Amino acid sequence: MSSTGDRATRAVTIPGLINSLTPRAIINLFHRFLVDAVIVSFPKTGYTWFSVMLRQLILDAYGLPENRIAKLFVQDHRPAQVFGIDFRIPVIYHNHFITKAPAQPDLEDMMTVLKPFRRTPMLIMFRDVKDVLVSYYMEAVYRTAEAHFTGSVDDFARSETYGVSKFVRYYNAVADFRSPANAPLMVAHYEDMWAHTAETLKRTALFLGVGNLTDAHIGHAIDRWSLKNMQRMEETATPETALVPDLHFPVTQRAEGRRARVGGSGNWRKHLSPEVAAWADDYVARNLDPLYHRPGHKERPVEARAG
Repeated sequence: MSSTGDRATRAVTIPGLINSLTPRAIINLFHRFLVDAVIVSFPKTGYTWFSVMLRQLILDAYGLPENRIAKLFVQDHRPAQVFGIDFRIPVIYHNHFITKAPAQPDLEDMMTVLKPFRRTPMLIMFRDVKDVLVSYYMEAVYRTAEAHFTGSVDDFARSETYGVSKFVRYYNAVADFRSPANAPLMVAHYEDMWAHTAETLKRTALFLGVGNLTDAHIGHAIDRWSLKNMQRMEETATPETALVPDLHFPVTQRAEGRRARVGGSGNWRKHLSPEVAAWADDYVARNLDPLYHRPGHKERPVEARAG
């Protein structure tokens, strides 16, 4: 084998060995003492859009080249990323803490991974459960070569594996985890990010420790990563060529499985029945921790069809 091939092999296997051999205790120490902020997000709560704008802010504010955009955050399953961290910028950790594949949230394992972040500033991303479930359904059914769910969107919403109860269990577990800690906490609502993008983006970026921000940086991040631009980037990208992780067209070639499928709120009305939508709202209202209430906002109740 050529020396070029040897180098390629080493480039692939050495980080893999580091990732697989690093003890959990060492990872936890790194997370506890070196991570500046953590982002927690249930799948399909707007993380992809928010994260690319945040990444752009960091590039612009700290004068970093665009080819660094995919290497700005730390993720638990890749400890080898430590060697690529630029400590001039805030060390931000992100994890969904649950699998997006067909599995109920393993809350015990989730708490184990969260444990080092008990006193770390935490940003929790939240979105109307109905829009989350529709977007989650599209990913589970249309994004991967093998669909993870069979049935209607209404069936999906009532599913223990994917639906409303999973959403509530997840967020209540995070609230219970953070309630004893006297540490900075912010809940970022997708609806605020969509309606007041510049204000909400700036507020969340400052909370996460991003400095050197200007209004020009905010405007550039919003323009660069508009829904239209993201759709254009996603159109021709593959998993290998995507500028940021996962921003590529589905392998199924189905538009329903796109990351940048639709923006805004209320798309659930095209997919969920009013009966299930009303049931979902009621379930959340009765069972979700008040931490996630959106200040000053009163949700208009969904009216189920009679009969």
